[in-house]
Amino acid sequence: MAELRVEKRGKVWQYSFETARVNGKRKRISKSGFKTKGEATKVGTAAMEEYNRSGVVFKPSNMSYADFFEFWLTEYCELNCKEATVYSYRKKINHLIIPTLGNYKLSALNTVAIQAFINNMVKNHYSKNTIVCIKGLLTKSLSYAVVLGFIKSNPAKDVILPSGRNEKISLREHPNSYLPDDVIEKLLNRFPEGSSAYLPILFGHRCGLRLGEVYGLTWDCIDLEKEQITIDKQVQYDNVLKVWYFTKPKYNEIRTITLDKAFCQILIRERDRQIKNRAYYGEYYKNYYQNNEKRISEDPSGTYVDFVLRRECGEYINARTQHHLSQVAHRELDIPDFTFHSLRHTHATNLLNNGAPYKYVQERLGHANIDITISTYQHVTKELLENGDRILNNLHHM
Repeated sequence: MAELRVEKRGKVWQYSFETARVNGKRKRISKSGFKTKGEATKVGTAAMEEYNRSGVVFKPSNMSYADFFEFWLTEYCELNCKEATVYSYRKKINHLIIPTLGNYKLSALNTVAIQAFINNMVKNHYSKNTIVCIKGLLTKSLSYAVVLGFIKSNPAKDVILPSGRNEKISLREHPNSYLPDDVIEKLLNRFPEGSSAYLPILFGHRCGLRLGEVYGLTWDCIDLEKEQITIDKQVQYDNVLKVWYFTKPKYNEIRTITLDKAFCQILIRERDRQIKNRAYYGEYYKNYYQNNEKRISEDPSGTYVDFVLRRECGEYINARTQHHLSQVAHRELDIPDFTFHSLRHTHATNLLNNGAPYKYVQERLGHANIDITISTYQHVTKELLENGDRILNNLHHM
């Protein structure tokens, strides 16, 4: 095996090591510019280990599950998943999985240890959604290890999730919450037209948009003459670079939906207000642009972004304002089950209660398939069941 060489070159330090020969000729990898010998040694050691891992010297049986997670996130997830997804994966892995399973050797991890880990999450009353997500991360990562030949079989494959039928098991649930008309009225009275939460509430309640879709809306997505809105992107936050950026909608499905006439009039008023505000503030009006990576900033070298959600001075109203909306709903307005998703859920429920076909609701919400729509909403209200009973009796009326 090649050895790492660290030497001083002028005022800086350099590391180098020999790689495999190509056509009988020696090749070396080197990097200079380090202030200290220790820094060069540390970086050089990591570089040489990374190089060695790509060859026969690498022994996956000695790798910890924590190290493999980092390998999986870097070599697979970052190339195939959205940045926000990778961030979410990394956060769950670091906080929930690695403290318990991270020290296991990848080759020694077994179904018994993973089942005990899942069972312990149940005993500590984690939500069902969280447990399912963690089980998914375990299964996906270990499936990749099997594909690479690091392990022979996936020990997470046969792990059993808790059954909701067991009365002894108490899992935290986050059910979709339906908001009656009087609750919506209460929200809009507290956040009237012109306030930062007014349009987001309406886009959720009257269009069924997801949170990222609402805050990613630009005026070129809205055709007020045709009374249509096209959802072709959503906005996410890069927690590393601390910037907002655009990404494709969920399932990469671009959809165009109808706006109701009353909402169109509201949007016309908002558009006119923004035109007047832009003229009033002139050069001090906030403008935004996106670069080639879809990252949003005030750098005018990018492509102009005309956000729908703006304050009077043009400042972008971002998704973090939802925290304030939720706090007010919970503490001031006494709506304990309010979430932004409950607006979307209410929109779908109202459509179905009034006879809209499941296919129409599916396409409006942007569900990947109609099965998701049916499984989510087939039992949501008493009115749906009663309407079905009326149809049944009319079919067989004597």
